[in-house]
Amino acid sequence: MRVFVTGTGRCGSVTFSKACAHAANYTCGHETHTDKWTPKGLRGDVANWDYPDDHVEVSPQLAIGIPLLRRRYPEAKWVHLVRTDRDACARSLRGRSDMRAFAKYWFLNADPDETAVAYAVYDTVRSLCEALLPDAFTLTLERARAEWRACWDFLGAQGDFPSSLREWDRRYNVGPSQR
Repeated sequence: MRVFVTGTGRCGSVTFSKACAHAANYTCGHETHTDKWTPKGLRGDVANWDYPDDHVEVSPQLAIGIPLLRRRYPEAKWVHLVRTDRDACARSLRGRSDMRAFAKYWFLNADPDETAVAYAVYDTVRSLCEALLPDAFTLTLERARAEWRACWDFLGAQGDFPSSLREWDRRYNVGPSQR
């Protein structure tokens, strides 16, 4: 069984992967196909859709591959991470180099309004996940600790649940505006 976990970014993906690391019946990776060097010297290998069995892959970048992954792994389970506080998510996303790259590529804008881009990313990815993943377990960041047992059971995870649950008490990748 494979599990794919995606969302807007800045939505709890690191915490989710840390929590899943306590499952004995899965391996877990966070953005394992990004930030790598390819043979051509380019960073990232997000178009590599090979994932091992009994693996949880957690990556906001998976949103672009939902149709491909669903065809390739029809038995896979999906989790949609949602940060319902749209403004907090946009504040966290703006100013990141990937927002600037997104604006330059998709909007052909060399000097983008990074806040507008962050809202566009949030709205687009959230809508995409909702439309393409109707059977996904939706885990809301703001209620993740309370919803974690149901998600753990949905995954069929086995292992150290109490330690897994405690991961939701920690904050990972906290930006300066969130401290």
